[in-house]
Amino acid sequence: EKVVPIAALQPKASQGWQRITGMIAAGIIAVVLVGAFYQYRNRAVINTAVVNLLRDPSTRDLPLYGAGANAASQGRFLWNDSGEGHIFVANLPSAPRGKTYAVWTIARNSAPRYVGALNTDANGQGGVHIKSTASAAPIETFAVTLENAGTTTAPAGPMVLVSKQS
Repeated sequence: EKVVPIAALQPKASQGWQRITGMIAAGIIAVVLVGAFYQYRNRAVINTAVVNLLRDPSTRDLPLYGAGANAASQGRFLWNDSGEGHIFVANLPSAPRGKTYAVWTIARNSAPRYVGALNTDANGQGGVHIKSTASAAPIETFAVTLENAGTTTAPAGPMVLVSKQS
């Protein structure tokens, strides 16, 4: 009487929801891992490019000084006349919505040339690697302005960082 026949046992209900939950969790983990790998790889490529700039004796290391309302901002601009450079900034607040920080190179008797957009984090730090064509005239001034997003033809907004003329 205490023995239960095998036929009397009921099979467990389908565990489909557990499989779906497991697949979703695995997908989330995969996305996080791929994102971390991409970020690591991108950082390694930029670090290598900056080291290569520093190894080149023709690379200039120029300080950037805050201008106007951003007098506390500062930065460094590594620049090679081949058209490659890297800009580092500190104490530069994030650009307001619809605005961006535009990076410009200015040669003597030439209009400013847009070479990239710069983003900063919550701590006011940021940087961008620049690869542009070499300028016919030597670059004398480097500037960062606050522009409407998408502005690449000429600076119209306030200057926030500028190098001293070399």
